Amino acid sequence: MTDEITKLDLAKIESNLKTRKIGRADNWSNEVWDEIDSTNTRAAVIARNGAHQGVIVLARQQTAGRGRLGRTWVSPPDAGIYASFLLRPEAAALANIATITLASGVAFSTAIERISGIRVGLKWVNDLIVNERKLGGILAELPNVDGQTALIIGVGINVRFSEEELPEELKNKMEWLERCCAAPVDVNLLVSEMAYQLELGNSGAARHWLIRQC
Repeated sequence: MTDEITKLDLAKIESNLKTRKIGRADNWSNEVWDEIDSTNTRAAVIARNGAHQGVIVLARQQTAGRGRLGRTWVSPPDAGIYASFLLRPEAAALANIATITLASGVAFSTAIERISGIRVGLKWVNDLIVNERKLGGILAELPNVDGQTALIIGVGINVRFSEEELPEELKNKMEWLERCCAAPVDVNLLVSEMAYQLELGNSGAARHWLIRQC
């Protein structure tokens, strides 16, 4: 495997974008961190500082990644995609966070299938499932931002792990893409496709709910 496809590279991600909004905010102000506590936490900070809709925050490793209900999200270096998308929808679109999470899951599962060929199921409300094991998870959050709406859609997708290094309690619960594919996965191409599918939405759903068209 080469770093070209297995490590996050902002230039490669942006060169593959097919979006009109996501990933194109503020003169390409997307971020890739070698290490960060949480991409959702960072996205909330830049939202409070006035960042525009569409910024993507990514990390090669999270030291305090989190999932739903405050659970820890295992985020070793270059083992997965850890990403947060900052959107600024109309306030009325935020009435049902569970529906937003589910719509995002449809978008991300579509992106995974298009890039890897792997069919991904959804488990209510925020889990991406393959072979009855957890491949990924979604955490949608509404940061407290004065005077304007902000929605952060965070996602973690397991790409490559060594089963021997996993805690015993996770070995029968986790799945990862490269084990499913038996081949390396281009994480940069996948992130670009995730952005596109989130903006496009399955049957236009995510666009209708989340993406301001102004």
